[in-house]
Amino acid sequence: MNEGKSTRYHRQRRRARSGAVLGGLTLLVGFLVEGGAASLRDTLTLWPGGPGGASPWYGPTCYGGLVWLALEAWLFPFRFYQGVILERRYRLSEPRAFSWLRTTLTTSVLNVALVAVAATVVFTARFWWPQVWWVVCGVLFSLTTLAITTLAPGWILPWVSTTRPLERPALQRRLTALAERVGVPPIPVAELLVGQPGRRAYALLVGFGAGRQILLSETFLSDYSDAEIEAVTAHELGHHVHLDLWQTAIYELGVALAALWTAGRVATMAGPLVGVTGATDLASLPLMGLAAGGIAIVAAPLGHALSRRHERRA
Repeated sequence: MNEGKSTRYHRQRRRARSGAVLGGLTLLVGFLVEGGAASLRDTLTLWPGGPGGASPWYGPTCYGGLVWLALEAWLFPFRFYQGVILERRYRLSEPRAFSWLRTTLTTSVLNVALVAVAATVVFTARFWWPQVWWVVCGVLFSLTTLAITTLAPGWILPWVSTTRPLERPALQRRLTALAERVGVPPIPVAELLVGQPGRRAYALLVGFGAGRQILLSETFLSDYSDAEIEAVTAHELGHHVHLDLWQTAIYELGVALAALWTAGRVATMAGPLVGVTGATDLASLPLMGLAAGGIAIVAAPLGHALSRRHERRA
């Protein structure tokens, strides 16, 4: 893309992301102000096994899952615009509707499940450790993120993408020699099958520890020489050498702790205004999510700065 076209593309992507974020915030605020949070809590209380029933995890699991399901439904058109319309408009790729829909729905289901579990963890921690619940949750969430990142190449990635071993022996030997020169154990290199024609070429370093893997897109392997691929792979190995993933994990732990602490304070101070009756009230979860999301947005520039530093150093 020429500079003007590239500028338009990124501007439209930023607008779509901003619309999704603002819309999601508006949805949560409206849900709270109009009494939806308290109404959903009361509805779940009436269901068999709900809050106070035989299954104490039932309430927060269903509550968190249902609220996030509504947010996923809201985000769907924005994702379609970014993932299909813009990709086709600027001829970056030609995503097939069924393939895109399958990947998007799979991702949404995983997101809903993770949020439902997270809501249960927060609710339980606030009940058992009211003073330090945010530390417990922050550490648990960070450990979970590390576990997911470690397992992603072998367990999670196959659900949303397809990979296969690199079928270019000469290139594989070249990359193995590169790892030896850098002084790191050889990291498996695989081809990421996007499954759709396009011009987008990229390389990714995914996973932690023994689960690390470098993924090279089809377009990247077909359009670039072995020397160019080696140079990009060297850049990815630089992230490994400089422990960039661990630094990112520490940063994310700090953001998580700040977001959870703030969420608890906001729920305590502003909760009564929207019908929240206490720390273990299910109706506090959307308000806490709103506050935590606000902290994440405020901290985003620091995360971008850290990412740029990693890219320059690698």
